[in-house]
Amino acid sequence: MLETQGAHVRYYAKRLPDWTSAVHDVISYLKAQPQYTGKIDVLGISLGAQIAAAASVEKREIGALLLVDGAFPSGYPQPVRPLPPLLLIWQRRSNFSVVGRAGIASKGASCGRSSFP
Repeated sequence: MLETQGAHVRYYAKRLPDWTSAVHDVISYLKAQPQYTGKIDVLGISLGAQIAAAASVEKREIGALLLVDGAFPSGYPQPVRPLPPLLLIWQRRSNFSVVGRAGIASKGASCGRSSFP
């Protein structure tokens, strides 16, 4: 089991630069659209959350980052500041937890941890 997990981590680490580059390409495309207003929100789920988190580091055009059931990749080698406002959600079976809402408090939400059935 651990050998398989190690293989997954190596596989993801090898491909992470290509995946984050694809996110950057989408951001560049969206910025070129006439509807672009200055900020883009990014949503990532599971592995997509890891990719979204890594792709959002030092990207000022990202207005908010929503990560569902994922976070930074294991062993992420770069500093993680600055980040856009961040919301982490972890879902387990029939409930979910809002783990953090950094930066969103200024919009009327409080920071902290909440669980919902």
